[in-house]
Amino acid sequence: MCYIVRGWGLLAGFTPQRYSVMQGTRAERKRDFALCAWGMKPSSDSQRSMIAKQFRFVIWTVAGVVEMDAAHPIVIGRMPSPHGNLLDLTPYQAVRHGISRHHAIIRFEEDGYTLEDLNSTNGTFINHFRVEAPLRYPLKHRDELRFGQLTMQILFVR
Repeated sequence: MCYIVRGWGLLAGFTPQRYSVMQGTRAERKRDFALCAWGMKPSSDSQRSMIAKQFRFVIWTVAGVVEMDAAHPIVIGRMPSPHGNLLDLTPYQAVRHGISRHHAIIRFEEDGYTLEDLNSTNGTFINHFRVEAPLRYPLKHRDELRFGQLTMQILFVR
């Protein structure tokens, strides 16, 4: 059973829905909302091996496409990071768009990729849903990501 946060959200398929079920702590409800809304777990080893090994970020706010190798965690921000590879958004007016030095991180988990906010000042969003630190949220192909005011789409490349 999914315990969903009260308010507006987007389920898989991007259809706006209104929820009112309230159970567990606030952090548990947020986590469960994310898992119910975006959780797509590969069910077999063959599906797991088909998971993309590279990202392509299409940056909408300013014209640009950035490709990243997904072998290691990717930190989104504007300053070198000890957490993994850096997707440096400085050339895309990061300061003006409210991107923190270490804004968010994308990791490969057992069942796919996750996004975690690193206590950024201006927030991290997946499909208009605010990501709360330190929870990890599953990512899907073509998810819309917003870091501060910079919007992009994540595309998985095989």
